[in-house]
Amino acid sequence: GVHDLVLYPRQTVSHLRVPPSVRRLVTTWAALEEITAPGLQSLRIAGDSQTETTTCKLQLDTPQLDELEVIRPMGKIIFARGAPPLLHTLIVQDPFSPEGVSSLIEQCQRSLETITVCSKRELFERLVIEECPALLQRLQCDGPVKFRSGRCPFLDHLGLTAPTVYEPASQPPLPPQPRPPLDNTA
Repeated sequence: GVHDLVLYPRQTVSHLRVPPSVRRLVTTWAALEEITAPGLQSLRIAGDSQTETTTCKLQLDTPQLDELEVIRPMGKIIFARGAPPLLHTLIVQDPFSPEGVSSLIEQCQRSLETITVCSKRELFERLVIEECPALLQRLQCDGPVKFRSGRCPFLDHLGLTAPTVYEPASQPPLPPQPRPPLDNTA
């Protein structure tokens, strides 16, 4: 069967059913309200540049999902049968609201290892996540993220204060420069 699939669903399609053999799916929001994909490991949903319609609630039935990337999500994304236990990577670009982002992270609390949020600074001023995912190892974002409670190894170096604010480093430190050799001939 086909393992990788790129689909541009028409505005009349609300439920997308994908065969179990498909491992990676790239699609647009269009008018989708539901995606059922039993074997899917990677899902990327992008804004539809022609119509720019984005759904307000999308239900995913994707028990095997490992990586989810959503571009310009407008409303909430919910998992039909609870969060996929293997969902390790979440990428959110240009979300319309902070609530959609925090809801997604909170649903995948137990499995997320890498979270990337690309957005305008204003979104982060209102982004609050109830609890830091327990297995989180990498958090990449364009602004501060506030965790209301809980601890995790990733945030331990920030101390114990709640709420914890994770502020991304603006510039990685430069490696030390080697000293120029002394010129003894002068």
